Amino acid sequence: MDIEALLNEAKPFLTRSVSKTGEFYLAQEYLDQLKGNLSLEQALSLYEYIRDESQRLEEEWRDEFTDSFPEYEEYLPDPIC
Repeated sequence: MDIEALLNEAKPFLTRSVSKTGEFYLAQEYLDQLKGNLSLEQALSLYEYIRDESQRLEEEWRDEFTDSFPEYEEYLPDPIC
């Protein structure tokens, strides 16, 4: 499976995990597969999707996201308050 297909498959599972728990652990296997494999554009797309669809405050999951994708932390949008 190419990374774009994996990303598209992972988005709803990662978002559901954040929605239910405020963390990624229910979909950790997807997060592990994506680490180190996303372009900046893909990482931002994933971040924005989770932010817009999870109905959770970014402060609940942003640190875990940046731990997974530290190379893109400086490019993430400012949290929505």
